[in-house]
Amino acid sequence: MNEDKLKKMFEIQRRINEKLIGLPIEERQQQTKQFVLAATGELYELLAEINWNDWKKPIDVIEANIIEEAVDVMKFLMNILLVWGVDDKIFFEQFERKSMVVEQRLKQFIVLKEIKESRTKVCAIDLDGVIVVYPDNWIRFINSKKGTYFINLYEVKKAIGNKEYLDLKHEYRQTGQKEYLPLNPGALSFVQKLKDMGYSVVIITKRPYKKYFRLFADTKKNLDGHGIPYDAILFDSEKHKVIVKELPNLEFMVEDNKAIANEVGSWSYKCFLMDNIYNQGETHPNVIRVKSFNEILDKLKGSDTWMKS
Repeated sequence: MNEDKLKKMFEIQRRINEKLIGLPIEERQQQTKQFVLAATGELYELLAEINWNDWKKPIDVIEANIIEEAVDVMKFLMNILLVWGVDDKIFFEQFERKSMVVEQRLKQFIVLKEIKESRTKVCAIDLDGVIVVYPDNWIRFINSKKGTYFINLYEVKKAIGNKEYLDLKHEYRQTGQKEYLPLNPGALSFVQKLKDMGYSVVIITKRPYKKYFRLFADTKKNLDGHGIPYDAILFDSEKHKVIVKELPNLEFMVEDNKAIANEVGSWSYKCFLMDNIYNQGETHPNVIRVKSFNEILDKLKGSDTWMKS
């Protein structure tokens, strides 16, 4: 299907259902429910056109009926898109983004299995605050919404309540700004050198993509756009626990969160902690505080004792 035909499909459906455009949020939710139920009904009708149950007398399969039922399903689904203001361009863009995510997830499922079975060298690198700059863009977003001049998150959290903070975070995660975050200086070269040294690189993040679906695509496009080489991206609110469970052959982790680094260290894993104003304090003996990526590379290249201790 070319884009002109997709555009025509949306125009036809919009002409039939003009009343669906620009509804209040409450009515949009109600209409969505009705169209989901209708589409489900059409799916059952489609199912009835094939011999899917072994206990009934076989029927003649009429291909034209299958196509017509599938079209009915599509029309109800398109109505849902119209209710939420989605046109052919938005749909095509999101279709591409979702396809990219599905392809990445299938690919890394195989890759992670191979890494685990082969016992190759593997490291985990945190995303926000290590590979990409954090929390600068987030603070700028808050300042732009509130007309404030906060410099750091300490000021933000001291000045605004938890509910407002979470509401702003909710809005921020839907803007797509994660796709355009800048890299921390030296991050690209660091990961490239790790790959040259034979490491499998897993990017880990607490970003809640299961709630905000677009975060997976935004994250991947950001990393790919900067040319960061990696083998997989792992999203989980307890990323450090998942990575050591999935890849017990993990050699080291790079973090900016002191609490996470200390917990990882307590499990006898090595962890580099990127020194920052917000992570000062005592660290576990297995946690090595560093000020640059080059410090990490120097330790990896020059100290077999450190890696084995």
